Amino acid sequence: MDTHRPPLTRDEFLNAQHKQDALLKDEIRSVRRSVASLRLEVKRLNAYTKNSNLKNPMLPITPIPKRAEGDREMFPEDRLFPKHARQFYAMRKVSSADAHTHRAAMLIYLVDFYNVEYSAWEQDDPRDYDYEAYESSSEPELPAPQSGPKLGLEDAVLSYPDRAVEALETILGINEENFIRFRERAAALRRSLPARPAKRQQRFSDPVDMEAERASPPGTPRGTPPRTSKRLARTIVGRATERPEVADRAPAKHHDFTWDEPTERMEEEYHDGASEQTRITWDASAKARKRELVARFAMASRDDAVSEGSATNAETLSRFASPS
Repeated sequence: MDTHRPPLTRDEFLNAQHKQDALLKDEIRSVRRSVASLRLEVKRLNAYTKNSNLKNPMLPITPIPKRAEGDREMFPEDRLFPKHARQFYAMRKVSSADAHTHRAAMLIYLVDFYNVEYSAWEQDDPRDYDYEAYESSSEPELPAPQSGPKLGLEDAVLSYPDRAVEALETILGINEENFIRFRERAAALRRSLPARPAKRQQRFSDPVDMEAERASPPGTPRGTPPRTSKRLARTIVGRATERPEVADRAPAKHHDFTWDEPTERMEEEYHDGASEQTRITWDASAKARKRELVARFAMASRDDAVSEGSATNAETLSRFASPS
């Protein structure tokens, strides 16, 4: 028996190769889709777990992604997603009058983003549900109520904000009981803490009054207005211009400068209580003042010797003046 198969033609080989490539691409696409789906489920589970463990109403809520076209992840917009639980549960207060507020836009966007089924909210309103109608099985069944026109997304959300928040709470994994217990524990802890001692009130005087109190004499009680006093004249330090009548006077008689006079003057200034500088300053600059006084005394003595002349100078001048 001849088992030899004839060789494939070029077209048959290309067709078989294309079929295998298509099968391989489908397998790879399926694996990628499975990996992306698994990755998405892991992210959703992590976000759901984080949100279910939230207890502090001021902590951020983790957004849960959804699968978009092309097997890609899609997260809600940050601008239209509640930051924390307080902002999330505040969406319950949305009404028809708040249709153009940011809170209403946020709730409508989240219901549409997570594809929440809202068509049954009007039919399954718990306020219209009669629980006593099904207590006895012998009673005939009531006819099903005729459903009216279906509500749109915006009308359903604004009419039943509680149901919209409840559906989003289930999707995001938020547990309101955790926040209630957290607030109760915080209130109990606040009540158990000892009361803070009242701060002692301090009186801060006006800066003008404080300056006045400093200027008042010692022993004056605080708050007493200072007595008005005349301004005392003080000596002006500096070189003043000479008056005309003083300039016309005759020159003062030459006064012999001796060493005892500046020394006595320095001692008088040192012991003078009305001096502007303190004694500590005088002690620090005593050596410098002494050197200055010695130099002045030596200069005055040399000037006196030059003006009065000496025996040696007189003898020398007479020698040149007399004929030889």
